Amino acid sequence: MGISALAMSSNAQAQSVTPVVDVCTGLSLDPSLVTDIVGETVQPVEDIETVLNGLVLSPLLSALGLPVLNSDLSTTLDNIANGNQLALTVLDTDGNIVTSSDACNVTADGYTLNQEAGIAIGGNSITGLGANGLDASAGELDAIAFGNSASTSVGATGAIAIGADSSVTQADGVALGNGASVTFANSVAIGAGSVTSRGAVSGYSSPGLAGTFDSAGEVSVGAPGAERQITNLAPGTEATDAATVGQVQGALDAVAALDDVAVQYDDGTYATVTLKGASGTTVTNVADGALNDTSTDAVNGSQLFATNQNVQVNADAITALDGRVTTNETDIANLDGRVTVNEGDIAALDGRVTTNETDIANLDGRVTVNEGDIAALDGRVTTNETNITNLDGRVTTNETDIANLDGRVTVNEGDIAALDGRVTTNETDIANLDGRVTTNETNISNLDGRVTTNETDIANLDGRVTVNETDIANIDGRVTVNEGDIASLDGRVTVNEGDIANIDSRVTVNEGDIVAIDGRVTNNETAITNLQTQVANVPLGYVDDGDGTTPSSSPTQTVAMIGAAAGPVTLTNVAAGSLSATSSDAVNGSQLYATNQQVDQNMTNIAQNTADITNNANDIANNTANIATNATNIANNTANISQNTSDIQLIQNNLAGSTVVAVQYSDADNPRYSNGGVISQDVTLVGLDPNATVGLHNVADAVSDFDAVNLRQMQAGIDAALTTANAYTDMRFAEIAFDLDDVRRASYAGTAGALAVSGLPQVIESDGQMMAGAIGHYRGETAFAIGYSASSNDGRAVFKFNGTVDTHGYAGVSTGAGFAF
Repeated sequence: MGISALAMSSNAQAQSVTPVVDVCTGLSLDPSLVTDIVGETVQPVEDIETVLNGLVLSPLLSALGLPVLNSDLSTTLDNIANGNQLALTVLDTDGNIVTSSDACNVTADGYTLNQEAGIAIGGNSITGLGANGLDASAGELDAIAFGNSASTSVGATGAIAIGADSSVTQADGVALGNGASVTFANSVAIGAGSVTSRGAVSGYSSPGLAGTFDSAGEVSVGAPGAERQITNLAPGTEATDAATVGQVQGALDAVAALDDVAVQYDDGTYATVTLKGASGTTVTNVADGALNDTSTDAVNGSQLFATNQNVQVNADAITALDGRVTTNETDIANLDGRVTVNEGDIAALDGRVTTNETDIANLDGRVTVNEGDIAALDGRVTTNETNITNLDGRVTTNETDIANLDGRVTVNEGDIAALDGRVTTNETDIANLDGRVTTNETNISNLDGRVTTNETDIANLDGRVTVNETDIANIDGRVTVNEGDIASLDGRVTVNEGDIANIDSRVTVNEGDIVAIDGRVTNNETAITNLQTQVANVPLGYVDDGDGTTPSSSPTQTVAMIGAAAGPVTLTNVAAGSLSATSSDAVNGSQLYATNQQVDQNMTNIAQNTADITNNANDIANNTANIATNATNIANNTANISQNTSDIQLIQNNLAGSTVVAVQYSDADNPRYSNGGVISQDVTLVGLDPNATVGLHNVADAVSDFDAVNLRQMQAGIDAALTTANAYTDMRFAEIAFDLDDVRRASYAGTAGALAVSGLPQVIESDGQMMAGAIGHYRGETAFAIGYSASSNDGRAVFKFNGTVDTHGYAGVSTGAGFAF
């Protein structure tokens, strides 16, 4: 830019008291400089003008009628000095006059102002640098440094430093304020002395938020020890907006309000949760707990109800069976007495047969005469055998009926008496032979009846043992369920206390962050939002006693598990509950699994009992003693269950002392009442009425060893065990029936052997010998007999040796001697 010409004009834009040149650039010349420049020009011009007028111009101008040359530069100089208006023409770098409508493009290496002062831009002027001002330094072309000693470093592209001594050392940083400093890229320091201390962070965790986060940079409004408050901040509405103290206080108030209705741990050990209902608290919506040896799930009321129903049914069945067993035992005792009498009668008849055999030996002379009669008698015996066989079939048909069996025994006894009379009427040898045959048949019939009775007794005793074992298993299951119910609550209460402790620490962090207000303001609001979400998602809370699902703002008799869906919720990490008469502890799946293991053991015991019955019928007496022992055990278990019920009631009555949560810690020596928040290994449910029990509902199926089981799982396990046990018992009884059938057929074969031996003839001559053979058949079984007999010289003594073998491959021998008097 240059100044082209100087001329006085009525519309000049500069005056001596103001800058001479005032173009759009704002550049100006001091009036003294103008007068100096013009003064140096005026004198030479005036000298030239005088010479020209005197030598050339004056005659010429006079001839032409024109005035002499007079530039009057001195007057112009005086006018400038006196402050008259002065106009200058400004040329651009190309020599063109700059007008008011042209663009103002000014180039210079720098500008220095004479008077030192603070930098000011305004009122159409820039002031304050001065000749001795401290230089600002911008290290990159796109950087800005504005203020005394303001600086941006080399490499800090896009950096802005505004304010005295402000500095930016990293790209895209902004420092605004006296001494403000930014040492991290893409970060901002606002206010005098503010500094950045963190910058962009990758993969960091934020209190109260899940996952990791990345930040682009930092905004600081202070420095360590010189923090500032951000005031007049509007409440945030989006997840990344800053939150105000009012919003945070609202969240804190909401958390504080939860103290009256939330379920919390008693203390920092997370071992006990005490419910605060004045009369106990019902925990509803508990899903069915898992039933296995490691389950700590709580079981719900439906599970326990089903078990109680089964226990009651079994108790009724035990009572009814006990009466029936007692009656059977009496009947068996009576029949045993009658059988004993019959056995005595048979022994007496056997003596008579022996006597008759001796008499037959003495009837040598009459044998020939009676041979025909014997042959006829043999036919009659055959007929009698057929009749007796038919009668035996009728007796077999009525074996299961004790009364009919009694009638048959009476008839048989009458038949024996009648046959004895008929034998007496006939010749002695015929009568004796017929009596012996009748006696054998009666013995066989009685033996069959006694075997049938033994089979029935064995079956009845096995049934009673099975029922007793099942009753014991069911009672143990109920106790285990009670333990799981209490233990399952412990894990959930521990989680709730941890959540509340975390909320408290997060609130404290939020308060500190609000005081420090830096780049974490945005994260605080997000954390508060998550806090409110977590508070709303407390998994266990009081609900209406009527429907068991509607949330209640005050303690009630019912608490419910709240899941993501409407279905039941799994309660895991439940400690093993106390097993006592007064315990109201939740039992877990591992406890119920142990019961199922006991059921399996009972099945093994049933198998052993069945084997014992099969191998030795004499074990009936031992089983009867075992039944009495089992009955005693059942009575003891029933008493234990009653004691457990009392203990549960006692624990529930103590729950009235809690006012914060439904599940609370208690002490081992006083498990019914909350211990005031001291962490222990005991937990109790506290409802509105301390004397009423508290239900735990909506317990989900247990999936791990320490989960609580629900009633459905427990019942399914019991049903499966019972089904397996019943199937196994049926199989064993089928085997018993098969084995007894073998015994029955073997007894028939033995009877056939007895008949064969009884059919052997013997020597009837003095000093004689005889080899004899015979065959016997009874109810489908056959036996063969061979015998040797010899008589003394006088015929008064007879010796016999007999052997037999039946179709089962069993052999037998007998020998005897008789002497006549």
